[in-house]
Amino acid sequence: MKVLIPVIRGNSGSDVYSRYLGDALCKRNVPVDVEYLPHYIGLLPYIGKGLLLWMGRLKTYDLVHTNADYGRCFKISGKRFVVTVHHNFFDDRYQYYTSTTQKLYHHSLLKRRVREALTSTEKIIAVIYNGIDAGTFKPRGGLDSG
Repeated sequence: MKVLIPVIRGNSGSDVYSRYLGDALCKRNVPVDVEYLPHYIGLLPYIGKGLLLWMGRLKTYDLVHTNADYGRCFKISGKRFVVTVHHNFFDDRYQYYTSTTQKLYHHSLLKRRVREALTSTEKIIAVIYNGIDAGTFKPRGGLDSG
């Protein structure tokens, strides 16, 4: 079985999760490609699928595993499809900290995409700790520097 993990770069924990998932599958001798796409494709993820189709990259995979935020944009007819839900944008506690623009994005476009992903997948992976790349994100100074 060959696995594709398309990732629209967000420089976030879900990017780290995808890299670690790809590494773990490789260690178990599962052929996997993690395809990183530019951040701006996040607004129109079907462009990312079109790009991968154009490059001939989607024909060779048996399973596509992607972030629920992209909806079913990377689903390939006749291939297995799995999504991960990294966090709940719609939780009131999360929404409290978002801007008006973010709220509009979450409740219009993103809500539809996540619903499409969850209704078109075979398996859903949820409540996964995204992790932090400690080489990139680390406190400035020591714990007692404050």
